[in-house]
Amino acid sequence: MLLCSSRRAGPGPPRRPAAPGTARADASRRDHGGGCDDSCFGAAAYTDEGKIPEAALHASLGCGNPLVVAELRPGETVLDLGSGGDADLGGANLIAARMRGADLSGAYLRKAQGRACDARDALLTGADLQASEFEDADLRNADLRGAVFGRAWLAGADLQGADLRACVFGGSPRTTGLLEVRMADTRLAGATGHVTGPVDVGATSPQLIDGDDLQRWFADHSAPEVEVST
Repeated sequence: MLLCSSRRAGPGPPRRPAAPGTARADASRRDHGGGCDDSCFGAAAYTDEGKIPEAALHASLGCGNPLVVAELRPGETVLDLGSGGDADLGGANLIAARMRGADLSGAYLRKAQGRACDARDALLTGADLQASEFEDADLRNADLRGAVFGRAWLAGADLQGADLRACVFGGSPRTTGLLEVRMADTRLAGATGHVTGPVDVGATSPQLIDGDDLQRWFADHSAPEVEVST
């Protein structure tokens, strides 16, 4: 396991895709102040080394972009300490990644590839998911309040019990693809934008609806401003 304390720095080197099944810890993000540059790794990244176990210091990549000095391989894990929300994961390879319960609130996930990932109970409030692909992803009970989906592709994803209140689906013709997405018990109050179905609204068995039926279903779930494109 590689340890990384990802205090945000200014723009870093060109991004490289992570290996399938791993979530990349990319700290080359928008500058929020107080960061360090990509040369700051290991013990040099800490000013109070006496309180940190020596073994952890040797294993640590400090802050900045850990992939400057290390390449991830299938099966390896990065423990990204102190990053939390607002992570910059634009275009990240999250295919089959294990992200259950992860805090990605406010994350930049445009064009992220999250097919078949496990993001149950994840915090994705206010996340930018435009043009991302989360086909067949497990997003049960995920918190997606205020998330922006424009032109995202979620075909076959499981959103049962997810919170999508005030989220923004795509604007026509850049609709959000909800083909056979499971949405039983999904909270949708205040959601807006354009979607394409059909959507599976069955609680115990599949129940695909589309067109006017799906339009009424959104209205019945306090999201009358969601428009179904056919």
